[in-house]
Amino acid sequence: MSKLISREITWLGQGIFMADNGLDGLRILQEEKPDLLITDIFLPLINGFEFISQARKINPEIIIVVYSDVNLENLIEHVFRLGANDFIVKPFDPAIFNTRLKRILLS
Repeated sequence: MSKLISREITWLGQGIFMADNGLDGLRILQEEKPDLLITDIFLPLINGFEFISQARKINPEIIIVVYSDVNLENLIEHVFRLGANDFIVKPFDPAIFNTRLKRILLS
């Protein structure tokens, strides 16, 4: 999934930083200051909810897109309350993913 997302983002002309776990992701957010964060809700070493919350504290303006194969309304609502800008259910169509990313990046 990461390779697909990486390819799609590169195609949109964006630079990419990738992390293997939530703690590395937080380090990258602090050091590199990206404008966009795309994350699964299930991460190694840190709870995905905590990761989103910490990311929002590190950069209140960052755009956060969460993807997951769990499609539960209460989980999705919680992710939005933590500050996510969008939630995409896996598996997803790359064309739809691109359209949603473009909409978010251009708004």
